[in-house]
Amino acid sequence: MGMLAPWLLGGFAFLVVPWIIHRKRKPPRNPTPFSSLMFVPQGAPTTRARKRVENPWLMALRMLLLLLLALAFTRPYEEVLATYSAEGPESVWHVLLVDVSASMAADGQVAARDAAIDSALDAMGASDSVAVVAFDGEAQVLLPFAPPDGPARNGVAGARKALAALPAPAGATDYRVALATAESLLRRVEDSEDTPARREIHLVSDLQRTGLPSDGRQEPLSEDIVLHLYPVTGEMTSNVAVEEVALLRRPEGKLMVRARVQYYGESPVQLTCRVVVDGEEAERQSLSLSGHGSRTLSFLVDADTTMSHRVAVEAVEPDALSGDNHRYAYYTPEPMREIGVLWAMPGAAPQDVSRFLNAAMAESQPLPWTLTGLGIDEWLGGGDEDGLPTVLVVVGSALDGEGAKRVQSHMEAGGRILFIPDRAGFSEAILERLLKPLGIQGAEPRFSELDGGRYAGFSWVDFEHPVFQSFREPQYSDFSMVRFQNFFRIDQEDNDQASVIARLEGDRIGDEFPALITANAGEGKVLLWAFPLDPSWTNLMRTRRFIPLLHESIALLLPELPAPRTWHTGELPRWFSDSSVTVTAVRYPNADTWEGTETMSRLRDPGFLQWADGEGVVHSVESVNLSRRESDPATFDEEAFRLRVTRVGEVPSEDVATVALSPAQDVVHWEYGYPLLAILLAGYVLESGIALWLARPQRGES
Repeated sequence: MGMLAPWLLGGFAFLVVPWIIHRKRKPPRNPTPFSSLMFVPQGAPTTRARKRVENPWLMALRMLLLLLLALAFTRPYEEVLATYSAEGPESVWHVLLVDVSASMAADGQVAARDAAIDSALDAMGASDSVAVVAFDGEAQVLLPFAPPDGPARNGVAGARKALAALPAPAGATDYRVALATAESLLRRVEDSEDTPARREIHLVSDLQRTGLPSDGRQEPLSEDIVLHLYPVTGEMTSNVAVEEVALLRRPEGKLMVRARVQYYGESPVQLTCRVVVDGEEAERQSLSLSGHGSRTLSFLVDADTTMSHRVAVEAVEPDALSGDNHRYAYYTPEPMREIGVLWAMPGAAPQDVSRFLNAAMAESQPLPWTLTGLGIDEWLGGGDEDGLPTVLVVVGSALDGEGAKRVQSHMEAGGRILFIPDRAGFSEAILERLLKPLGIQGAEPRFSELDGGRYAGFSWVDFEHPVFQSFREPQYSDFSMVRFQNFFRIDQEDNDQASVIARLEGDRIGDEFPALITANAGEGKVLLWAFPLDPSWTNLMRTRRFIPLLHESIALLLPELPAPRTWHTGELPRWFSDSSVTVTAVRYPNADTWEGTETMSRLRDPGFLQWADGEGVVHSVESVNLSRRESDPATFDEEAFRLRVTRVGEVPSEDVATVALSPAQDVVHWEYGYPLLAILLAGYVLESGIALWLARPQRGES
């Protein structure tokens, strides 16, 4: 017997209140009719002390109610051992969840995990049924429950045998997948068993916070499932991780390697990082990081950018979790995409367009495209369309009928076009031949004259569209400083081809104008801006929004890049399940020999993976890395973890890590607060009735 809030026993002091009230209260006086007393001399008034409490039973009831109220707020409880009857013994089913994520590979974690597993198995009964599940980002059932009607059930001995095949730690932690798998196993038992079953989950893990993100939906465990936690505490209190690597081609045979280094410790630390290209160290840098600090390092190394390279960035400073001190990337040269700007006069673009586009896509920047100017006469005289740029930027009034016809055939065959008006808007040929079939009409200036004190801004932006996704964060989503002294009014019909992804303000709510429109034209794609790159019309080019908006617009029109040739440990290669890819041999990271595909399993080791076809030709080298989520050593405490995965108000049974229960017994936790409140309510109704009965008018009173 105990109390969860014993300090509230101080409420017993209020028991004196009814006694004081009943002592001080004077009984009502009933006047008695009598003849005139004017001739009777007045005597001195006498004061008579009260000798007894009026209505002592009512006072006692009120004091009892106050006593019950104080007891209810202290939340008294009792824990008793419940023993199940011998006539119908309850079967007990356990699911042992073992965390095999990458963070469990830190120094001391594996030994602590094995000790926690032994504690969990020792608490189970010899006749209980046990299932074993290993999990990281996915759940792998190592030992399922045997059928209830089978000859024998999987017990503790079978669980210990299954744990011998526990995979090496790798992959990212996901508790939601693990708990859902365990509950699914237990539900199958419930559906197939006729007798009552007690279901328990034993979780052995370091309770890493990144494994249960707050932004994801977490379905709580059912109330009839008991969760036992076995926290594994190793030595990964701080960690250094190389979390990102980007490879950028630079001119003159240079390869730019950029890496982000994160430090999760409290005290400042000195590090040395190096970049390794094709197995040879190319450069190293020393740096210092403050507590929970990060740095982005840039290495410029000599490399033939026309060939593939294996690149690794390593933090030389060792720490408890060494697997994320290395980040691997495989460089594959890709042809540069050509961006052609089409204008009317040969050899020269309109001044504003040329100035702003050249500044935004300068050759000195490591961009996956090049900017080429095309005069209309030069372009029309080119003849063969095979040499057309990947993306055409068509300036408003540049095209006549013949030029628009050629752009139309190029667009319908898969060409990508960015339309930007100039001060004169769009030519008649562009409007009639290219835009009108897409449901886009109009292009009259919003205002006939420019007024420096009059401007419009963005009224709506679709931040879910790829062009604007990079602006979704609060620090980038503010377009209020982008102003338009003028723009072109575009009418866009409702159809399946074109859609508006941003709008400009009108004179009133609902009177808005398209600012950016995307459309599909045959096999091609079109993006239209409703404003020219003219400083007298808009200040967009002078804000920090212009260059990323232009780059994202170009990126939308570029053909899709091939899938990244990297993934995380604990996953299967993407091509493994692709029937169109023939793979006959693989070489695992850090391995010296080739193996057949029948040995392919989930990758457990970071590094470079190679695969070959039936002729033994190596077709690809892929990079495999630890998930950056596993680098963060922050963990839940047991109470916080329970609150996230169990239903509110559920009182877990005593943790078997500290109290070993017999197979036929369990701890039952009884709270008496709610019954006391129910009695209190009934007593309040009784007290009110008695008080009303005592206060009723007496017979014969005037």
